[in-house]
Amino acid sequence: MKKRRASVIYENELGILLAPDQYNKYTLPGGHAENGETRIISAIRELYEETGLRVNEIKFLFEHESQSFYHKVFIVKADGVPYPKGELRNQKLAYYSLENSVSTPNVNIRFSTLEMLRRYKENYLNL
Repeated sequence: MKKRRASVIYENELGILLAPDQYNKYTLPGGHAENGETRIISAIRELYEETGLRVNEIKFLFEHESQSFYHKVFIVKADGVPYPKGELRNQKLAYYSLENSVSTPNVNIRFSTLEMLRRYKENYLNL
């Protein structure tokens, strides 16, 4: 059975923020919704837990089904400077540029993340 996941698109001048997972592959920040938790709340919580960013605006974009998850994808505006914290504190964050693919070299991005980024670029870029 696939798990419910919130995935977050946060973009700044460096590109779209990516975070490493436990296998050192890069994904959109986010994570599993806890029991009784909506995915919008999960998106806000996970972004803060992973990067220290505090969401001040959030909008649902689309649903995406990957091999392992049912994602709800949100775009956010947030305060702060992202930095790896919590379980990510000893790793690095990366950025994806829609124009140049990867802004941060030598990162392995999950295929499902690339699919979500493609959908965002094709359908929602000018929000």
